[in-house]
Amino acid sequence: GQRVIHEFVDSLHTAPAPFDPIPGLPIYVGIDGGKTPAAAFMQQTKERQWRQFGELVADKIGCASFIEDMLKPYVAELEQGDHATFKYTVDPAMMGEVDSDVGLYRAAGFDVRPAFTNDWGVRRDLLGRMCSNMVAGKPRYYLSPACKRTRMALAKGYVLNKVGVASNGVIIYAMKPDKRSQHSHCADATMYAPMGAGEGRDLLRRSQQSEETEQAAVRLNSVA
Repeated sequence: GQRVIHEFVDSLHTAPAPFDPIPGLPIYVGIDGGKTPAAAFMQQTKERQWRQFGELVADKIGCASFIEDMLKPYVAELEQGDHATFKYTVDPAMMGEVDSDVGLYRAAGFDVRPAFTNDWGVRRDLLGRMCSNMVAGKPRYYLSPACKRTRMALAKGYVLNKVGVASNGVIIYAMKPDKRSQHSHCADATMYAPMGAGEGRDLLRRSQQSEETEQAAVRLNSVA
């Protein structure tokens, strides 16, 4: 398949050794729901580098078990450190009206908030841009090798599947990655975490402006 975050370079973006969270800085937690939940734990430095130090990835255990058996113990350990705040950002699709996953998180004491958009193109470009940019001579996105599932996803597992071949021989790929893939959940969680700090809002505005421009062009053409 075609890598989704093709800007990710393992030798550049993955640290040589695991690192701990930085005392005093907020921890941003991105959560992807469903039957195989995942969470990404990140911090933003004063130089605006995003450092992902932790991950939780479940394998078909469901939301309630993920919260009790994985998320609660991990966060409890982090809370022993000197961290100003925890900010939890989740997939907006988890905001169901009946028996929502969000309700389970909030009942367990986690103040989860939906990301400002679930637009896949915006989320992809957000992480791609973070991987492309440098701050103070360092990559803007930096990953601990302790995050093995995220590392595997970004390096080669999170892909657009091949769906066909055009008449000219060009390979045609799916427009979006397969949500059933074991790699999609940790990658999506990694996208949601920085969105909790407002990262990517400019990309959403551009996307909306582009869509409005296209719609205006269509209206003009239909009148003509």
